[in-house]
Order: sequence, then structure tokens, then C-alpha cells
Amino acid sequence: TRRDGVATYKTSERDSTRIVVMKVIKKSKWNAAFRSSLQRLEKLDSPYLMRYVKCHEDEKEYRV
Repeated sequence: TRRDGVATYKTSERDSTRIVVMKVIKKSKWNAAFRSSLQRLEKLDSPYLMRYVKCHEDEKEYRV
């Protein structure tokens, strides 16, 4: 799905058969602090939230 500069994809991991959700978020001045939020998610370990795996970043977008 696509909405307001965010696209969501359902895919499978290369290393396993697990299904994962990937979000592609276009960079803008409105989400400039997004990277610091991702750094907090990397350290988070909660049974109530989905697991954050990693983020790939380039000049135009984040892939989470």
C-alpha cells in the first residue's frame, strides 16, 4: 500500500522463510528525526511490539 510518502510491502526474509513487513519512507524535513527513533527501536525488546530488524538509508528514503 502507499500513503503520504510511505509504501508498505509484505515479503520474506532471504535467510529464512519468515514473512516480514518492510516500509519505504521518503525522506523529508518532516521526518528528519526519524533516524533517532530507529536507534531507540534497535535497543527495544518488548513482547508487546513487533520486532525491529534493520534500516537501510540512502539519499531519498529509509527502508525499514
